[in-house]
Amino acid sequence: MSKQLKGFSLAFLGAFLFGGEIIALKIGLDIAEPMLIVWLQYLLGSVILFFYSNAIKSFDLKLIKANFLPMSGSAMLQILYVLLFSYAVDNLLADVATIFDPLGDILVIVGGMIFLNERMVKWQKLGLALSLIGLATFYSASISYLDTSTLNKGLLLILIAEFAWAGYCLAQKKLTDKVPPCVLNMFTFFIASIIMLPFVDLNSLTTLNQTAWLVVGLMTIINVFAFSFFIKSYQYIEASKVSLIMILSPIITLGMMYALLSLDQDLLELEPLTLRHIMGGILLLVGSGLASWTYESKSENFDKS
Repeated sequence: MSKQLKGFSLAFLGAFLFGGEIIALKIGLDIAEPMLIVWLQYLLGSVILFFYSNAIKSFDLKLIKANFLPMSGSAMLQILYVLLFSYAVDNLLADVATIFDPLGDILVIVGGMIFLNERMVKWQKLGLALSLIGLATFYSASISYLDTSTLNKGLLLILIAEFAWAGYCLAQKKLTDKVPPCVLNMFTFFIASIIMLPFVDLNSLTTLNQTAWLVVGLMTIINVFAFSFFIKSYQYIEASKVSLIMILSPIITLGMMYALLSLDQDLLELEPLTLRHIMGGILLLVGSGLASWTYESKSENFDKS
């Protein structure tokens, strides 16, 4: 398998799993506080990744010490993103929050050109333009269903979260040249669980029922695999290419949401699916695919032996 195909496959798997995580998160928010759910997700994920990184002999304490500051900064940005996005999902319909999530990936594309010397060719510009038009179409189809006060609060949280996500992604792209992806994720999850601990009501752990623990366990597994695939893809393709694939996440997520809704009408609250949603999805899909597969970079070697 070529580096390009391997990178695209990993990024697509990550996008698919992130979509599943958003659905699980929205369900989980109905039975527990966002802070508690995210903290458990990070704590359990760090334990899983610690044993995994040791099993494959990737764990290296000296390597962590040598890159402690940039890894810590990157971890803080991811924590900020996850927390703000979780509270945004709590204020918005799950599908509306998902629609605005690709803003961070667009910022990564711009940041890749500015900070990582990644450039656009004319076909990528056309693909990006189609993706933006697709997002705008989604926006126009969704905005009429929302309460203004709820929308403003939710979108403010998402806007800050997406800038944090962009910073995290660009930092991870640079760090994957030095640190194995599983170690990066383990460190991020561990730091997050430590920082969040003072703000978590541990007494509420006793109130979690079997369903709540099932959702937390599912989210942890999805999160570990999603970030593992996502960060690993940086070793094979450029940050901009990964983000262009991640822009597809709303289409994947919405498809999963409406599929679940057809099985259980009470599982999720979604806005009505309209022709504009479908048109926006098609434009987003075509634009992302076009931009990804015709991308060129000044840098040729993105793999790490």
